[in-house]
Amino acid sequence: MSGMLATAIPFRQQQSTDVESIALALGVTAMVLVAFVAAAWIGRQRGWWRRWSIAPSGVADDAALVVEQVISVSRETRVFVLRRGDQRWLLSESSRVTAWSTISESVPAGVLPESAP
Repeated sequence: MSGMLATAIPFRQQQSTDVESIALALGVTAMVLVAFVAAAWIGRQRGWWRRWSIAPSGVADDAALVVEQVISVSRETRVFVLRRGDQRWLLSESSRVTAWSTISESVPAGVLPESAP
């Protein structure tokens, strides 16, 4: 029994990190990053990006909802002029209430009416 107690328990030795392991980790990270960028670029070229993106494209469709103008009325309230095709709306968004109304066709694009409802 004393022979079993006499043997020391082998503990793990502290090893220093060598340059090759750091270079390998950085190389793998760079390759994964390049793969993601290449996939995004190919997806954008083939039109896949537009399907999943909420960012506006360069050319607006008639079915797309476009924000023509945004005005900050106060810290908590903003007013938007929205357009889809030939229809236009005035949207007031606040922390308390959101209201919208149709803008008449006589108001030129990009200009808010003087008296908003």
